[in-house]
Amino acid sequence: TNSGFDVWSNSTLLNAQSGAAPVLDGANSALTNNLYTNGGFDSATTAWNAASHASGPTISSESGGKTGNCLKILEAGGTYPYVYQDVTVVPGKLYQFNCYVNDGDGSAYSVILYDNSNSADIFNTGASTASNDWTSAVVNHVFEAPAGCTQLRTRLYHHVGSGAGTYIFYDSVTLYEVTPGCATSAGSVAPDGWTKDGTLGL
Repeated sequence: TNSGFDVWSNSTLLNAQSGAAPVLDGANSALTNNLYTNGGFDSATTAWNAASHASGPTISSESGGKTGNCLKILEAGGTYPYVYQDVTVVPGKLYQFNCYVNDGDGSAYSVILYDNSNSADIFNTGASTASNDWTSAVVNHVFEAPAGCTQLRTRLYHHVGSGAGTYIFYDSVTLYEVTPGCATSAGSVAPDGWTKDGTLGL
């Protein structure tokens, strides 16, 4: 049963490089192997680009984030103001995206993972609502990079219609290459149909 080891229903996701659970919350130094540069926004807004379908928003690194600093998107009157960053991915590999959203005074947001290579959305939250905290709006998505997809563009939106002068916050934006795994602490848990010695990690 499951001789190809394709089904891991009882597994947890592990960082493909470290073999540990991905760190989803922290400053840049804690987000080991994060594919985004400056996902913790410690270094001002380095590597993140402001854009919109009209005049772009103002972006800044602000204190009071989920951990340390966070990204503030201040609408300047443009349509669909957002920030983005491009990263290289490998078709067929498994990735985990995660971020936290605080409404500031804008409330509405959306997150899009866009396949630049094939000009198509991989994931789109649609118009969503955040609250004035760092626990209500957590965006988490696991996906396999599609065939031909070598560049992923992540867009973090302050949603249309919020109005000039309104703002929203993002923090701990991460993208990891992950793999299903059964850690040593999982006892005999293994790929479906299999059992492992409790001292092993798979």
